[in-house]
Amino acid sequence: RPLRPGLPTLLPCGTYEELKELFKHALLHYQKALDFYLLDGYVTEHVDILRDISCLYRELSFFEPDVNRKRAMMQRRCELLEPVVGDISPMHYVVQTRQMHFELGDVFNQIQNLRLQQAAETQETSHIGRANKAGASSVKHFTAFLDSFRENKEPSVKINESYADSVLMAHYFLGRVFHDMVGDDPRQDMQFTRMSLAHYEWIVEYTRRHACPAEFQPHLSGVQQMAQLLPAKMTQLMYPSATALIDRWASQVKIAAVDR
Repeated sequence: RPLRPGLPTLLPCGTYEELKELFKHALLHYQKALDFYLLDGYVTEHVDILRDISCLYRELSFFEPDVNRKRAMMQRRCELLEPVVGDISPMHYVVQTRQMHFELGDVFNQIQNLRLQQAAETQETSHIGRANKAGASSVKHFTAFLDSFRENKEPSVKINESYADSVLMAHYFLGRVFHDMVGDDPRQDMQFTRMSLAHYEWIVEYTRRHACPAEFQPHLSGVQQMAQLLPAKMTQLMYPSATALIDRWASQVKIAAVDR
């Protein structure tokens, strides 16, 4: 039964093709809404509609089997939001700019992951450079999100409960993004690893001083493990020959133990 007179009856989609038809139908009506709720005069409404369209692409991409088309949908989400987040005032539209920066950081991180997946499957190094480019965009937007919380730069300062989970998640994503970036040489790899560790350690220090939000609790154990493991990776990058010597010595000790 229609929700209101004149609205079509919506049935569950049984196939991906049916889902795409529903997507097109929703997108058509959102485009009509954008023609009325222009950015000049209806900033909040315009941004909300753009984020709803972005959500449409997100839901459709979940079922898209082709990696290239999936990535294209994510890129379309960025094309929708990036121009607007740069046009509106972050002082007058704090909530909207925070929402878009966080979403863009997340989407660029997903593009980075898809590029790395393609690099592993195809062995084409061009995907590595594009993955790093997407990662840099993710860093840009998550950093802009965190910069909007000027009073919460240090982990010693307790974050307001209403956005504590989002701030911790931004640090968590930044730790992942930097960890997955591939340097041109060991020095750049070291820089990426150091930045990744800094964000994981920020979370560890914050949750040591303050209660961890319930929403973030499932991620905390993994963060603590990364904070412990990354210093060892940095040691390997700093002293590759010494690390190789230690590994060889350890393997010889194991062999000798087996022989005995």
